[in-house]
Amino acid sequence: MASQCFIPQFILEPKSAKQAKLTEEQVELIQTSAGFPPNAVIRFPAANERMDWFCPGWVNFLYYPFKIGMKFPFSPLTRGFLEFVNLSPSQIMPQVWRILRALEVVREKYDIPFEFEDLGFTYELRTSGPGRFTVAMKDKKPRLIHKVDKANDRGWMHWYFFVLKDSLGSEGSFLEDNLHKEKKAISIPYGPKLEERTARIQAIPVEERWFVNLVAESPVSLEDSDQESETSKAGAGENADIYIPMQVVFPVGDSSQTVPKKCSYPATAAASSSSSRLVPSAHELLALDSKKKRASPRLASTPLKIPKVTMPVETKPNIPRPSEAKAAPDSKSLDVNLSLSSDFCRLQDVSLMRSEVHKLLLPSSLDVFKSLPPIGVLSASSVYAFQSMQASLAAAERVVLLERALDESRRKESTAHSLAEENAKLVQDLQREVSAQSAQISRLVNRTKALEAYGRKKKQEVTDAACYYVWQTRGDLMASFLAGESSNWNAEEDIATWKKVQEDMDPPVAEDGFDVGQSDGEADSQHA
Repeated sequence: MASQCFIPQFILEPKSAKQAKLTEEQVELIQTSAGFPPNAVIRFPAANERMDWFCPGWVNFLYYPFKIGMKFPFSPLTRGFLEFVNLSPSQIMPQVWRILRALEVVREKYDIPFEFEDLGFTYELRTSGPGRFTVAMKDKKPRLIHKVDKANDRGWMHWYFFVLKDSLGSEGSFLEDNLHKEKKAISIPYGPKLEERTARIQAIPVEERWFVNLVAESPVSLEDSDQESETSKAGAGENADIYIPMQVVFPVGDSSQTVPKKCSYPATAAASSSSSRLVPSAHELLALDSKKKRASPRLASTPLKIPKVTMPVETKPNIPRPSEAKAAPDSKSLDVNLSLSSDFCRLQDVSLMRSEVHKLLLPSSLDVFKSLPPIGVLSASSVYAFQSMQASLAAAERVVLLERALDESRRKESTAHSLAEENAKLVQDLQREVSAQSAQISRLVNRTKALEAYGRKKKQEVTDAACYYVWQTRGDLMASFLAGESSNWNAEEDIATWKKVQEDMDPPVAEDGFDVGQSDGEADSQHA
């Protein structure tokens, strides 16, 4: 079967591989107005199939070319382009279809023999993402069609279908059924008379070469579908039941079925599978209704009826409250007083229990019941029974709610208790960490103080040693002067200076009697 051979190729990006969503009007237009031969086999995708799925012998078509007025078989211009690029029709971007369609209109309207070879003078083929291809303007080349990017092609990724290539005959033999992921930029070859033809197109006013003016509305648009179908039915007359048996395949599991061209969707197909009938969404129906209102003022006053499906809602039985229950019309207001003994639940004697039960069944206002007919007693009893049942149900509901509230409170209490224990553990850990950090800081402070004292001591020792060696050198100079080895020495000045330095070099005495410059052993001996 055809549905068994369709396999995904994963050529398109996931965001570009949309599910097929063809409306009933679009399906009818494909069957009636796209120009496919009577024996063409058309297959609409299943719910899980995408545009880049492949089956040998099946060509993937877009609905968009037929929406803007193209028909099968394609014109020589479009056919030449598809044959040259060797791409599946579904891989051609809508902008290319608009350019080709507009050039077809220019050719027919202005009698300009514009051929496929003339495209190469202005355009070249380029990729537009994985598996998508478009045409781009060459540098410094004249623009033939204007405002091709202003057309509304929203939703075109959802509009695709498959056609059996062999059923198209020789007119479809050139079509490519395989999809290509990448192609290098291709320069389209152009003919020798292209400058003359291009100049003739350039001579047409720019506004007349706008796409929206050349292709104002498709002859097979959604708005015209209903009118065309009504016209065809009205003109058929006695032959209204005669139709061409075009085969349309709807995938249903592993089987397929065909429907005649006259029917867009058969009732059997819709009943056999939920995926065989493509139902338009409310969004699409509203859009179609607005278009029909604009096209025909007669329909403006007729609102579109969209069926609403409401889910079943669970409802509670309408049981009146005990205060709302009413007695039967022929029963009187009864005041029931029960007088049971306090030890009724602890009675062991059957006879005593029977007497108490008699009180319960026949209350003190027994005379009132005696004056009532049996139906009145039954009605009053029913009222009391109904009220007691409702009271029991209300009490049971209240108990259930209280139990739920109690369970929720217990759950919250348990959660709070667990959180409190976790917080207590965290507090203990933080306290231990703070204590450890405090001890570490204290040790660092003491070590810093000791290092500062040691530094001061060593600095003083260095200063004393420097002074000592300076004056030792000075003494050697004095000795050499006395020995006659040098001259010009002021002995009195140096002697005075030496005495002054000796006084400065005496180490200071600390308040506790220890010399700061002394070693520990000297300090201990002096103290002793």
